[in-house]
Formats: sequence, structure tokens, C-alpha cells
Amino acid sequence: MKDDWVQTQAIRVSAQSAELQLIGQYGSPELVVSGGLMNIARGSCTLRIKTTAVQGTQGIGQLKIEAMRPVMHAEVTLSAAQFDCVVKTLQGSLPRPATAILALNQTLSVSVAGDLSIDSDLSCTVMDISWVMPLQ
Repeated sequence: MKDDWVQTQAIRVSAQSAELQLIGQYGSPELVVSGGLMNIARGSCTLRIKTTAVQGTQGIGQLKIEAMRPVMHAEVTLSAAQFDCVVKTLQGSLPRPATAILALNQTLSVSVAGDLSIDSDLSCTVMDISWVMPLQ
């Protein structure tokens, strides 16, 4: 039934782990956040955050969605100040997991049960990212 599907332009990721990576002596730091999807059932996302621009995009990054597996991979660019703020906050002892919300350039169909409806692998432009960081 068509009524059992909703449209969303955002992916919500609940951070389960985060690590700072610095590859090579001239490499820029990257934050890698792994987490579970909150608005799509049985899925996970690996979010790679950089301070250098992601190539070939009009937004701030790309989200790649696999059709045959419940796995997503995102790569986004933040300003150095926002990158440092996110790293500093994630280093602290949070009472609940932080949440990243990726705003996409296109709409995804999700059933009320949380199932994503795509026929083949999909790549979306990430237009923006927001964070919910619990403090207490």
C-alpha cells in the first residue's frame, strides 16, 4: 500500500564509535564515526568527516547506499572549527550516543516499518549535517 510509505530527505545516525585517523605525515585528520541508522531499520552507516573538500559534489559530501546490504557510507566536509568542536564533544563522556543528521538532495522512500525502498545502489549528495550532542 502506498500509505505505508513515507518520504524522507534525511538520514539519522546514532554514533556507536568514533576514531580520529591521521594517515601519513602530511595527512589531514579525519573523524570516522560508525553508527546505527535511526530512521531506517536494520542499517548502519560509516561517516567519514574531513576538513578538505569532497571532490565532485555540489553539497558538503556524498552518501552511498548499497541496495543488497543494509550499509551506508558517507563522506562529508566540515569547517576546521566545526570539525574541532565535533571531535572535542565526542571525546567527552556522553550520557547517550550523539546523533548526526545528514540532509540529502533527494527524497528516499521508507516504509513505516523502516524499510528503505531502492532497486539498485544509490549515491546522494549530502547538503548539510546537523548534530545532536547530549550534555547530561
